Amino acid sequence: MNKMICIVGVLMYFGSLQPLIVSHVDNTSTNANVPFIWGTLGGNFKHTGLSTLVGPTSGYLRWTFTTNAPVQKSVTLDAHGRIYVACMDGKLYCLEPDGSTDWFYDANSPLTTSPTIAQDGTLLIGSQSGILHTVDSTGAAKWTYQTEGPIYSCPAVQKDGTIIFGSSDGYVYALNPQGHLVWKHQFVSTSPIPPAIFASPAIADNGTIYIGNIHEPVLYALNPSNGNLLWECRFPGGTGVFTSPVISDIGLIYQTLVHDDHLYAVNPVDGSIFWTLDLADPNYDWFAPDCNNSVPDCSDEDGWS
Repeated sequence: MNKMICIVGVLMYFGSLQPLIVSHVDNTSTNANVPFIWGTLGGNFKHTGLSTLVGPTSGYLRWTFTTNAPVQKSVTLDAHGRIYVACMDGKLYCLEPDGSTDWFYDANSPLTTSPTIAQDGTLLIGSQSGILHTVDSTGAAKWTYQTEGPIYSCPAVQKDGTIIFGSSDGYVYALNPQGHLVWKHQFVSTSPIPPAIFASPAIADNGTIYIGNIHEPVLYALNPSNGNLLWECRFPGGTGVFTSPVISDIGLIYQTLVHDDHLYAVNPVDGSIFWTLDLADPNYDWFAPDCNNSVPDCSDEDGWS
C-alpha cells in the first residue's frame, strides 16, 4: 500500500539542542521504484522545490526528534519514507517514518550540506572539514573524498552516476560513483578574492551543469563530460552567487544574487538574460547588507531559496 510522508523542518534553538519537528500524513503515495521522494536540496537536481504529491489539508505535530546540535540543512526522504537529517554535531541520522532512529553515521565534523540520495541509494554529504562522505543505506561508510575547503555545495548526481559538487576551495568537482576524480574546474575570476563555491549545482536534462561563485555575480554553464566552460552569464548587479540555480520545465534558469534585488531568467542556449524581475519592496530594501562586508556569512545557510 502506498503512502506519503510530508516533512516540515522547524528550527528551534534551546541552547545546543534543536528538535526536528515533523508533520506526518498517511493519505498519499510513495513510489518504491524511484530512489527517493525528496532526494536533495530543492527536491531534485533542478532544485525546483516542487513535488508532484498532494500535501496535507491540515497539519498536526506527530513527533519530534532532538539532536545534540543545530540542524541547519534541509532533510531528504528516500523511496521508503526514511528521513535523513544532517546535523552540526557531525552525525547523519536515518529516521523511520515514525521518528525512531534507524542508524546514524558520524563524520567527526559538522555536516554542512543537505544529504543527497544517488540512484543506487548511496547518501552523499559534505562536511566542514572539506570531506565529501558517502554512506550506504545501512549507515556504513563507503568512501570519502578530501577537498581543500569546507563543502557547503549540496552534491548533485548525473544520470550516469557522476557526482557534481563545489567546494569553498574554489573548485567544482566531478567524481565517478567509486569516488575517483573525473575532472575538476576552477573559474577564472576578475575578483581580487579567490573563487569559492557555496551554491549547489543544478543539472539540466541534457546534463549541462549550472553553478556560480560566491565572489562574482556570474552564472557558469559547464560541459558534464570534461568540465569545460560552455558560457557564462555576467549579471549587471550583485556581488556573487550564493543561492543555487533553479531550472524550469522549459529549460530557463532562474538565479538570484547576493546584494541584488532582482530575479533573473537566463537563456540556457547562450547564457543571455531573458528577463529580470525586481523583487524588493520599494519602501524597504530587504536585500541591503547590514555591515560593510561584501559577502555575508553564509556558512549556516542552505544554499537555496
